[in-house]
Amino acid sequence: DRAAFWQQFLDIDKSLRAHESSKSLSSRRRSISRAWHEFHETLILPEGEDSRGYVRNTIRPHAFFNKDDLGFESQIWRQVPGLFVSLGLFFTFLGLIAALNSAGSIFEASATPGQQADGMKTLLTVASAKFIMSLSGLASSILFNLGHKVMSAYLDNSILRFCDGLELRMQYLTPEGLSMEQLETIKDQSQQLKAFNADLAAQVGRALETNTDAVRNELPKRISQSLKEEIAPLLDRIGQE
Repeated sequence: DRAAFWQQFLDIDKSLRAHESSKSLSSRRRSISRAWHEFHETLILPEGEDSRGYVRNTIRPHAFFNKDDLGFESQIWRQVPGLFVSLGLFFTFLGLIAALNSAGSIFEASATPGQQADGMKTLLTVASAKFIMSLSGLASSILFNLGHKVMSAYLDNSILRFCDGLELRMQYLTPEGLSMEQLETIKDQSQQLKAFNADLAAQVGRALETNTDAVRNELPKRISQSLKEEIAPLLDRIGQE
């Protein structure tokens, strides 16, 4: 459940970051903590009045949680099967060379047919024994490769289940989804701006109408009063003369 995951997110985050500062460079737990730290940077967490109440991820977890980045897959293990085959062939040819050197006496002129027959029998016996080294190397290569593939498949399945669990508890935010959210935000802002402009225009209109009425009523009174104040002295002077 996404809501339940968000409620426990802080505890999960703390647990997965616990080994991030480990001094052991070969620690797999440290690799997991680092991978989680990098993945955490791509998450969008609910804040403030966000009513969604769940975590959103912008990058798939598989980009951070895989065998190579977590240190579960080493290149050296991929070379071991070939190494077994090479060692088997090396010891086989080394044994054949030693057997041929030791059997060189059967080709001397002084050797009797019985000695030559015994020498050839010994040579074939030694050669067959040395070829067992090649078969042993090949069998070891096959068994190791099979075991490696089984372990690799088990790790792949474990990592896949972990990533799928994260995917189920988060919402993947695609670039298209992000663009749609931005478009919806712009539309809301446009509607709010339109409402604000309409309200502002109405308030300005009412203010102008009120001021115009006030000016229309006060202007004649002020003109009349000014005329009286200016003409009254002139009339008094005329009357005195």
